[in-house]
Amino acid sequence: IIHRGSPNGPPPDEPPLAALVNFAQLVADRGDDPERAVTLLERALQRDGGCVEAHLALASLYSSSALAEPAQAERALRLAVQAGPNHARALTRLGSLLEEEYEDEAGAEGLYQRAIRADASDPRPLCRYAALLAARQEYDLAHRMLDRALQLDPAIRGGAS
Repeated sequence: IIHRGSPNGPPPDEPPLAALVNFAQLVADRGDDPERAVTLLERALQRDGGCVEAHLALASLYSSSALAEPAQAERALRLAVQAGPNHARALTRLGSLLEEEYEDEAGAEGLYQRAIRADASDPRPLCRYAALLAARQEYDLAHRMLDRALQLDPAIRGGAS
């Protein structure tokens, strides 16, 4: 049994971790107080530094125009990947950041490939990888990646995904 306030549970005045992260994401989505959302997410990470969703939400905030701190976003994404080495969304987001902010195509490519292996049902890394391949004029492989993504989510064709 885990008692509230014990070393194995949250303090008596703290909400469960998932609720804290969800609330921080709601605050972030509202957009009027990104610093408060950062504070809430940092509090969640103090409780559980391995919470991938908290790291991802923090990275989103640092990537937003309101805060625009790419180095902080990269740090949060690297911590998310460290906490969840097979978390496809974390791998894809870090790859995207490396590609867009630092023009690190090799690093991005490795992360996209890892994400594809980690979750073969997620079309997002396939799309990101296809775009990278197309930019390098590797059209045959890019086409195969896009075909796989379209099989998983036909809505991609209309830009809905």
